[in-house]
Amino acid sequence: DLWLDVYFLGFVAKSNDEATCDKFFQQITGRAAESSKLTKETVKLFQFILSRPDQYGTAYAQKLAVKFLREHAEAVSE
Repeated sequence: DLWLDVYFLGFVAKSNDEATCDKFFQQITGRAAESSKLTKETVKLFQFILSRPDQYGTAYAQKLAVKFLREHAEAVSE
């Protein structure tokens, strides 16, 4: 999804402060909530960034990603 890609590009910037991470996280989760397909895509994107913590996102962004994955565990297992 183009919008998720745009939001994720902003979310993973290493220069982000917590407020910026929160802003992008809200946009990502809002878009993900629009359909189960978008939720699954979001799960995959968060899993990807967490698989490369030295390259993508701040420690705070990674915590938000883990939070989303825990809240959407059913989509993770599909």
